[in-house]
Amino acid sequence: MTVVQTVVPATPPAAVQSGIGRGTVLIALAVLVIALAVVVLAVRAGRTRRRSGQAAPTTPSTEAAGPSSPPGPPTTAPPMTADSVGSAGWSSPIDGSGLHDLMAFMVDLGDTMVVSGDAVTHVGECLGRVARVNGAHGTEIIVLPTALIITLPGLGEGRTEVAATGGSRLRLDQVEAVFTVAHAAERGDLGPRAALVALRSARNLPPSLQLVGIPAVTVAETQTSVIGAIAPWIGVLIFGVGVLLSYSGRPGSLGWMLLVLYVAYAGQVLGGLLFGSSLSAFVGAVVMTPVAVFVATQRTGPPTLVTFLPAFWLLVPGAIALVGVTQVMGEARVDGVSSILNAGVTIVSIALGVVLGLGLGDWVTRAFHRSVTTQRHPSGGQSH
Repeated sequence: MTVVQTVVPATPPAAVQSGIGRGTVLIALAVLVIALAVVVLAVRAGRTRRRSGQAAPTTPSTEAAGPSSPPGPPTTAPPMTADSVGSAGWSSPIDGSGLHDLMAFMVDLGDTMVVSGDAVTHVGECLGRVARVNGAHGTEIIVLPTALIITLPGLGEGRTEVAATGGSRLRLDQVEAVFTVAHAAERGDLGPRAALVALRSARNLPPSLQLVGIPAVTVAETQTSVIGAIAPWIGVLIFGVGVLLSYSGRPGSLGWMLLVLYVAYAGQVLGGLLFGSSLSAFVGAVVMTPVAVFVATQRTGPPTLVTFLPAFWLLVPGAIALVGVTQVMGEARVDGVSSILNAGVTIVSIALGVVLGLGLGDWVTRAFHRSVTTQRHPSGGQSH
């Protein structure tokens, strides 16, 4: 009896099977290095500005009071909260707005943030901070993609508002204006009445830029030439400018937007080289999400969604899924099903990458704020 031994060839790694050119990989590595350098320089520039601001403290002198009258702790009245008085007598400690003004602002702010595409968990946290800074403690907030429920405590009873959300869409310049108002309201720089006026102005903001139409351009793929390696990166630039014009983004946010877009594409290129095409978008989402979160912490940086959404659109394989559906409706059903499955796997990998990237972004943000706090309040009163 003859025994035939079948030897199954080993599957080569993704880097060997990948058709990504060497020039594209080198450009991707260079982009990530440049992005890291930009982040480091931004952090150092922020530290330099804070140190220069601390060089001339503006604390008032206490020498005129004399040794017999040492300064004591400030005596301030306790904030008036919605728990201590009824809704008719309650007023915001910021600008004296009534409870109905606070409720109207929170409802409009929650709806606008959901419309902007923000996560419902972040919307609820923002509304909670707005309520607390205005002295309304014990607020109950439920944010859903299509509904918003807010309960403000009154005298022996709660005041509840229910509103539908997600009825419209905002442009990038409107999103940036909305989050500027939200951050000012969270810090207490704007009271409910003034913030409501600013929020409605942001929603009615006319487009500053508008893309009427551009002719379609077809770029031939030539992996062996220099143009073939550079062409995708030029495409990312054109995509970023197109998004800025189409969604009327603020021109000053273009640089930050391109930074996140290039990081996303570079991560996708390296992910495709190391793990294959199915997980390439996962790597792109992981590396671009923390950068978008970090950009929002900078003095000139736009809100996270302004830079995150274009990079997310760059990674989502909408064209692949459309081709798959077209093939399923036609004769190439097997290829169509395969394209749809690949698109589904890619979408799931993007979602997982965004979740992981948000975790990394929160860690980076906390570390950045801890560094700022340490520099502002060094231990022992000595500067480092």
